[in-house]
Amino acid sequence: MNYDPDQMSREEIQALANKIYPGRQPEAPKAEPLKPLRPVGLMYTPLTKHAMAICFDVHKNQYDKSGQPYVFHPFHLAEQMETEYEVCAALLHDVIEDSSLTLDELCRAGFPNEVVRAVQILTRDPYMHYLDYVTRVRRNPIARRVKLADLKHNSDLARLETVTEQDKRRVLKYRMAQAVLADDPYDPVLGHFRKRLPLSLDEPVYLSVFFSREGQILKYSLDLEYASDSHYEFNAAAGEMLRRKLSVNRTLPEALADRMPFSCIAVESLLCKNGIPFQAYHYD
Repeated sequence: MNYDPDQMSREEIQALANKIYPGRQPEAPKAEPLKPLRPVGLMYTPLTKHAMAICFDVHKNQYDKSGQPYVFHPFHLAEQMETEYEVCAALLHDVIEDSSLTLDELCRAGFPNEVVRAVQILTRDPYMHYLDYVTRVRRNPIARRVKLADLKHNSDLARLETVTEQDKRRVLKYRMAQAVLADDPYDPVLGHFRKRLPLSLDEPVYLSVFFSREGQILKYSLDLEYASDSHYEFNAAAGEMLRRKLSVNRTLPEALADRMPFSCIAVESLLCKNGIPFQAYHYD
């Protein structure tokens, strides 16, 4: 007799199993235990719901570069925040820039000073160098956390149907900003911190910035990390001189990124041409 499990009830299947395996039940297949879901989602409080309403009202008719409703972006950031103030700042981080809403109106709407201050810091002054703006954001814990999530989302090129060279340059700028906002390793032997800023999305070329506990820049290093590493170090004053000679309107890493790709010959030529004293180190 042929049996079609799809046409049988649970009881008929169980009876057939008892007939085939008398005296014992077939073992159920073992499965890996389910992992707990990562706690993600919006935090609902009277304050965050007020921020959601303002966010939606401001952004409801706006669309991003991929053609998606822009309001998805601040809500996506808000889902990643851990505190009520961070959620509010994430939802409101673009409302000043994208509407006629003012910081005073946010204060009068009942948002705490910590939230309004973070939104103020996250609202970029168009006359400020971008990396200077990011350095300012870094000093505020709420703004810093929101901006890191913002940069990660905006750096996702998979959101775009087509990727242009302009998109790549924009993402490189965001990667630099992520490096500025990241925690910095401290070398107790040398007595300084080090920050590595990428100068290319495709090549292993970086500008390392060495600075003291007080934030004073001590020196720079142009790092070419190909099969054999080459590092070109120069002091802070030389770095500022190089920046001014390359571009008075750009930060040093931005000005250097504009001159990619780099080889050892190209780096040495650039530094010598601009009168920059440097020390070169090469490692196999």
